[in-house]
Amino acid sequence: MRTLRLSLVGTVIVVLLGGLNSVVLAQEEVTPDDPNGPSFFTLTKGDTLSESEWEWSQGPDGSSEFLGLENVFTVEATDPRISGTWAEVYDFRGWEAPDDTGLPFSPSIISGAVRIDNEDGAWVGTSEEFGSAFHNYEWIQLQGEGAYDGLTAVVRSTQEFATGVETYDGVIVPGVPPDHPDPVAVSGATSE
Repeated sequence: MRTLRLSLVGTVIVVLLGGLNSVVLAQEEVTPDDPNGPSFFTLTKGDTLSESEWEWSQGPDGSSEFLGLENVFTVEATDPRISGTWAEVYDFRGWEAPDDTGLPFSPSIISGAVRIDNEDGAWVGTSEEFGSAFHNYEWIQLQGEGAYDGLTAVVRSTQEFATGVETYDGVIVPGVPPDHPDPVAVSGATSE
């Protein structure tokens, strides 16, 4: 009798876990019927439509910088709402890299503005980026306009310098992200 109870309990647990798993998967799927629904997406760069020339100048603290670098290219995403024409303007500041990297700058920081347009609307926002000797990492937050009004897209980009491989992925969510909390003092830390 005890063996029967344990096998029944085990069966019930497996059925419940299977049912819960399908509920979680259903929450992650994008339904084409819901143009305001959340999604995960990947994005691929397409054709370059225009690029500005790099004009270097001396930055503060021994850095080199260029300001106002403009690029325009096409992007294709697994969520068609964020496919379209990507226009960006960046300000770059970098410090000389160690000789063994073969790169001119490491580390570097970049601040930018990004706009993605398609026939239904646009995505507009800011980008923060940093580069090391081997990788470049970018975090982009965009607010929707037109058909995408009331939506937020957050995009992450990673570029490996050795291979030239650049990957983009992100989310689209209804509403706006929560406000950043106020900075907090670390418990026990003092300055004298």
